[in-house]
Amino acid sequence: MSDLFNEKRVKTKKPHRCAYCGDEIAAGTENVLYEWGIFDGYGFTRYTCDACEPYIKRFWRYHDYECGIDLVEAFGYFMEQVADEPYRARIAYDRDGNVAHVNCGNCWHPFPLELLKMPKYCPNCQCKVKGV
Repeated sequence: MSDLFNEKRVKTKKPHRCAYCGDEIAAGTENVLYEWGIFDGYGFTRYTCDACEPYIKRFWRYHDYECGIDLVEAFGYFMEQVADEPYRARIAYDRDGNVAHVNCGNCWHPFPLELLKMPKYCPNCQCKVKGV
């Protein structure tokens, strides 16, 4: 597990590479996810492109925060395995058993209840979402 983890949204001042896919993030790109911290005694910094960001939470659950992996290679393999896989919507219920909140099972983006009636695509990350 992480010793220290921080993230924030930044506007890049110079070009960077996405830590997950290796694609270039151009200078001046706004709203880029920037992560930094200390893991197993080593410092890290990461920039994440828009295409990869919806999948990183699931990726880290899948890899259980392994240290020393080749991130681009591991993320590429992960995406080959799950890119077309539908996700079941995450539903939170209130104490009375009524649906309180619905999120995409991949990126946790909230979406309308109508999407639960049949398979659709998440409006945020475009992954397939299974109905419930």
